[in-house]
Amino acid sequence: MSQKSTKNNYKENFLNILAEVEDTYYKSQEISTIRRFIEEYNPTNDFLKICFSRSGGNGIEFKDRNQDFRDKIAIYICLNTDVTVSPLLLSDLIQETGKASRDSWGAPEYLFLLSERLLKETGGKYIETFGEMLFSNMDTYGACIGIDFKNIDILGILDELKRKEQKDKLILDLIEYFEAQL
Repeated sequence: MSQKSTKNNYKENFLNILAEVEDTYYKSQEISTIRRFIEEYNPTNDFLKICFSRSGGNGIEFKDRNQDFRDKIAIYICLNTDVTVSPLLLSDLIQETGKASRDSWGAPEYLFLLSERLLKETGGKYIETFGEMLFSNMDTYGACIGIDFKNIDILGILDELKRKEQKDKLILDLIEYFEAQL
C-alpha cells in the first residue's frame, strides 16, 4: 500500500470516528456557541478562551483549564470544512495546542487536520507558528505525520522560507521538512 493511500485511509477513518461521536460529544446548546465563536473570532476578546492555561503538573497530573473548549472548537473545525475559519484562529489553535502538548506529554490526533487546513489556506503566512508547534516535541511531530500535502503549495512555502534574510534553526528545519514532502 502506498504512503499516500495509507494517509488517506487514516484521515478518512479518523474523520469517520469523529463524525460518529459528534452527536454525543457536543451538548445541543454548545453547537451554536461554538459556531459563533469560530465565525466571529476576535483575538482581543476570545484568545483567553483557547489559550494554553496551565494549572497543574506534567503528564497525568497536567491540567489546562482551556483544553476542553479548545478541543471542541478544533474538532468542530475538522468536521465542518464548510465553516469559514479565520486564519488567525487556526494559527492560534495550533500555537496553543503545541504549547499544551509539550506539558501534557501528548498531542491530539486532530492536530494534523488543523495543520493541513492552515497550510492549505494560508501557505507560508503562519509557517513559523506551524514550525514551532511541529518541532516542539515528538508528539506534535508524530501527530502531523498524517498531513496530506497534495493541496498545499509546498513550492510557494519553500520559496518564502528561502527568501527570509534570517535563517535560524527553525527556518532551516522547515526548509528540510518541506523539501522532504516534494
